[in-house]
Amino acid sequence: MEQTPFVEISEFDWSTIDLSKPAHTAEEYLKQGIVIRESIPKVVKAELNENIIEKVDIPLFRLGNDLPKFNFIPPCRWISAQLRMFMSQRIKYLTFCKDDKITEFHEIIAFPKEIKDWIYFCTGEKDDNSDVNEISQLKSINPSPSILKNMDTKDKNSCLYSLTEYLQSTDKPVEKAFLWIYCLLLSLALPLSPNTTSTLRILSKRCHHLRSKLTPCTDRKLISIYSMFIAIIGNCYSQKDLTDYKLQ
Repeated sequence: MEQTPFVEISEFDWSTIDLSKPAHTAEEYLKQGIVIRESIPKVVKAELNENIIEKVDIPLFRLGNDLPKFNFIPPCRWISAQLRMFMSQRIKYLTFCKDDKITEFHEIIAFPKEIKDWIYFCTGEKDDNSDVNEISQLKSINPSPSILKNMDTKDKNSCLYSLTEYLQSTDKPVEKAFLWIYCLLLSLALPLSPNTTSTLRILSKRCHHLRSKLTPCTDRKLISIYSMFIAIIGNCYSQKDLTDYKLQ
């Protein structure tokens, strides 16, 4: 159904409309609007710089979609408490990043250039495929708000991807890997890229797999760590199909 116009505009000569002068009547204003609207191209072609576009390599089906069963999941009340603590710490970190009055981190940190070198940077463990010369220029350090603030989005995504690969290569990850993963989860910027979302899903599935091999008698701490990561990824980063409890 054709809508009745609020103000009737008769046909007019576009060349008589001077856009450099302000309109003095409602009709003049509408005529200027029509001229401006019709002068805009119907199709706009964006000029994209391929150098700044993140290349997406999404290994979605590497671990399959079936999650292993586990009979010793921590109670929902504990999970809720961990999520509240996580969100509180995330807010503190984001506030820290926005506060210009906070002194910047002055020590110069050389971040890895290759994804495989992030494992050494975060855990101190050398990858067999790492470049010896490149590794010699790096040092293993613990995460801190200042270091995370100085890491750009590409650094964080590469670091998270590398640590996820590391967890897939071993059944006994070192504790520093868990510390870095938690801090990276705290600092991820939204919205997530497809690549980062895929990495988080792989990480969650790996946590499910590693947790399924544990028993509460000897592995209570690891069960808590893996369950916490599963809960954070599922509830804080909208991957609820992978979480134990779907919490608001």
